[in-house]
Amino acid sequence: MIQTNIITLFLLAAAVILFVLGVYAWSRRDQKAGRTLAWMLFAGTFWAFCDALQWSATDLAAQQFWLSAKYIGIVAVPIYWFAFAAYYTETWEPHGRRVHLLLGLIPVITVALVFTNESHHWMWQSIQPVQAYGLRAIITSQGFWFTIHTLYSYALTLTGVALILRAIVRQPARYRRQAPGLLIGVLAPLVVNILVNVGILDVLVLDLTPFTFIITGLGFSWSLFGNQMLDVITTAHDAVIRSLNDGVIVLDSQNTIVDINPAAEMLIGRKPRELVGQPASLLDSILPGFTSASHDISVEERDVTIKIDGRQSYLGLRVYPVYESNGVPAGRVLQLNNISRRVQAESNLQQTQQSYFHILDNLEDPFFEADIEGRLTYANRAFLTAIGYERKQVIGQTFRRFTAPDSIRKVMENFRDMYATSQPIRPFQYNYRHKDGSIGFGELSASPIIFFDRVTGARGMIRDMTERIKAEQEIQRAREAAEARAGELATVNAVADAVASTLDLSQMLQTVCNELVKIFDVRNAGIGLLTENRKAIRIAAFSTLDSNEPDATGIELPLEGNSATEQVFRTRKPVVVHNAQADLETEAIHDLMKQRGTTGILIVPLLSRGQVIGTIGMPARRPDQEFSETEISLAATIASQIASAIENARTFGTTEKALGQVERDLEIGRNIQSGFFPEKLPTAPGWEIAARFRAARQVAGDFYDSFQLPDSKHIAILIADVCDKGVGAALFMVLFRSLVRAFAEYYSGVNDPAARLLKIVTTTNNYIANTHGRSNMFATMFVSLLDPDANVINYVNAGHESPLVLNDSGQLKQRLNPTGPAVGLMPDLPFEVQQVSLEPGDVLLAFTDGVTDARNLSGEFFTEERVLAVARQVWPSAFSLMTDLEYRLLAHIEEGSQYDDITMISLRRQPEGEPERHEFERPALLENLPALRGFVEQAANSMHLPDEVCFAFKLAVDEACANVIEHGYANTERGPVRLRFERQPGTARLTIMDWGQTFSPDEASKPDIKVGWEERPIGGLGLFFIEELMDKISYESHPQEGNRLILEKRTHIEAQ
Repeated sequence: MIQTNIITLFLLAAAVILFVLGVYAWSRRDQKAGRTLAWMLFAGTFWAFCDALQWSATDLAAQQFWLSAKYIGIVAVPIYWFAFAAYYTETWEPHGRRVHLLLGLIPVITVALVFTNESHHWMWQSIQPVQAYGLRAIITSQGFWFTIHTLYSYALTLTGVALILRAIVRQPARYRRQAPGLLIGVLAPLVVNILVNVGILDVLVLDLTPFTFIITGLGFSWSLFGNQMLDVITTAHDAVIRSLNDGVIVLDSQNTIVDINPAAEMLIGRKPRELVGQPASLLDSILPGFTSASHDISVEERDVTIKIDGRQSYLGLRVYPVYESNGVPAGRVLQLNNISRRVQAESNLQQTQQSYFHILDNLEDPFFEADIEGRLTYANRAFLTAIGYERKQVIGQTFRRFTAPDSIRKVMENFRDMYATSQPIRPFQYNYRHKDGSIGFGELSASPIIFFDRVTGARGMIRDMTERIKAEQEIQRAREAAEARAGELATVNAVADAVASTLDLSQMLQTVCNELVKIFDVRNAGIGLLTENRKAIRIAAFSTLDSNEPDATGIELPLEGNSATEQVFRTRKPVVVHNAQADLETEAIHDLMKQRGTTGILIVPLLSRGQVIGTIGMPARRPDQEFSETEISLAATIASQIASAIENARTFGTTEKALGQVERDLEIGRNIQSGFFPEKLPTAPGWEIAARFRAARQVAGDFYDSFQLPDSKHIAILIADVCDKGVGAALFMVLFRSLVRAFAEYYSGVNDPAARLLKIVTTTNNYIANTHGRSNMFATMFVSLLDPDANVINYVNAGHESPLVLNDSGQLKQRLNPTGPAVGLMPDLPFEVQQVSLEPGDVLLAFTDGVTDARNLSGEFFTEERVLAVARQVWPSAFSLMTDLEYRLLAHIEEGSQYDDITMISLRRQPEGEPERHEFERPALLENLPALRGFVEQAANSMHLPDEVCFAFKLAVDEACANVIEHGYANTERGPVRLRFERQPGTARLTIMDWGQTFSPDEASKPDIKVGWEERPIGGLGLFFIEELMDKISYESHPQEGNRLILEKRTHIEAQ
């Protein structure tokens, strides 16, 4: 049951008014004042609404419930009013957990006591039903907590009122129009509530406070809508704008000057009364370069020159657009600052810099400056002369590009330490690479460039010591080699003669011992062999110059407790013990050493096939005697000769077995690692991806990858080079590749490809640096995301060789230079995502330094120039480019060693309507048959043709090309053989082109395959074989275009 009455209607009207205002204020929730005002109005709405429900209820329990419920709004209103006043006047920001707890403590307790009043009666001592105004109502008698709650609410409300009054007094221009409405809206319910609580207004059981919310709504509406309270920056306007050192001029949407601060008045020499209210065109003559009629909505920035009282000044002018909250332009703000001193300083600085760079450019030693990512920003003439490049070819390139491979790691480590410590680098040897591939020697010293306590780059000088070092090295090597060689040859020859003098092992060892005491300044010499149980060394031969010294032959020296000998076995290197009678490393033989009077001793391993089979022991003559490095090295050389003679037959089989196992393990590792390369590159309509990889060892540190991002149209394309080589680099290659794929899936929720790419790279960098920083392993990487629909690539080049972008004519369009350092150097390194667009026919080619640094037998590098020479041709497919580039690269290396992994990947945007086609051309030589056959096999596989079709073309091209090479060019100058492999719906076509003698297959006689081999004439079987393999053969000959043998085969299995 409900009781309809006028009181309920009034209360509902008040609730609706506050709710509408609250919704409006919530639309301005980006302002803290708007957000807190909205919550205050919603709290008042709840208060009035619950009061209305209380007056409409007829049941005592329902009335008590709504009486308790409305206190949620009652306690919230003062808190949000106080917070609003603080934010609105910018007097104080009541944020932080402690402030919230303090403000909300009493309200929370109040609400808890309201709903539990029956158990303690602290809020109301009694609640009684009454009849009032012809309605059923309730009357309460207040408890002691009611007084506490009321005083606390009054204190918060009056504090908020005081804050606004203070703002009106201090800044009347900004608050006198808005604040009255707020004060009326708050003071009306406050005054009424006080009058009711003190008994001046006796209205029986009726609380008039929520009725005054109608007055609150009117007052707040006047401030919100009549004076745009939440649409204008209020309290801090004078405190900020008026006190700014920079001049500020405000234009409204009608291009009228509406405000000018004192700083602007001083800068332009005009009073506000002369400008305010005037059209902005008046500023055109005052501020040269400013155009009042401009409709440009972007931020404008320029320097202007003005004259005030005949004195010239320079001003910096910035024009900012101002918008309404709905995005509609509201005007412009002009910011002025006096830059006269800056202009003069810049002029002086420019002159100083010119003198500075003039001095640097004339230095005899190379000088450079680089940014934090290692890109060169300046290089003097001596630097350019040293490396053989022009300045435009150097600036913007990474310092790594001109560093010799053996110095890259040292440079990276030293520069990383310099950036981390902000301290200069001590001079260290630095080898640089000339444009022609030659290596120069120098001494590099560098210091950080620090800007505002932050390292922004480095500057350094290279002292060229190439000629001096080469000369010194040659002289020293020649002298040392001559001296050492003469002595070693004599010694080694003596030992060799002793070894070769007899086949008896004991006699041979004894002869060697006799020679050792002659060669070295030692008391005696003993040769010990490892016992069968591998727990001791048994002396097999002994020689001494002292006839009174007892023979040591047959003595066994235990390995356990004899750590010196154990170290020899473990490290397979000589060990010098300074005091064998007392040192802990010879504890097990102290008594024996004392007995024989041995102090210092040189222990040399007998190494056979990499295994220690025994030792040579030579005690020093004197306690203070030291063994030189030359003596130790010579002893090791002699020991290797002796060991090979001793163990050659005994350990040969075991060692060969172990070597085979190692090679099998490396081969397994290579197979496992190859599984991490994509078995099939992703495809997208209108795009082609091709890649090549060749490891320098069984396992490699280079890698490439390409995959479709989960739940995305984007395709990831990356290439990387992990520092160092071998197993360690291979393990990190797997880690880098796995991290990129894992984080690509982890950040699948990031829709923006640039943001997703940046997260992938930075997270990978931080993981490597934080988790594996001590390993000093890092990788240069080029990571990109292709949007096949938008034809754009977002990429991060983390210190990698710059990929090349070429157009459909083969011209170089762009180098994708590094946008960040190598991945894994340090945590939280900066990386930048950039974007490049590819037109139809454009090709992106990326590669590792193993391509450009590949050397032939003469030591000549392949170089980027050779890469460009190949890439600048017009290619029908990325596959064709990769195939030709790989062939030329391997031809350059020839029989030389491959020093580094070779990795390449290419992306091509196919022109619309272009068929899938690959081409390859080689000189018509029999030695090129494997390359021609390999091209056809790879091309067929790249087009995903059935295995039987691939096999048929592979056999056919071998026969056809062999005929062209042997017969087509038999009596003419050798020309090329060009292959074109195409795929069309249902058919694969191979066109073999040559410019030799014309010979149509129709002219060949058909062989009689029924005749025996002995009776059948030679020839004809090759063409017969091709006809059997293919579904269609045709032949064309043109004087200019040459001869074309066209082989076609259906690709559908059902058509076979």
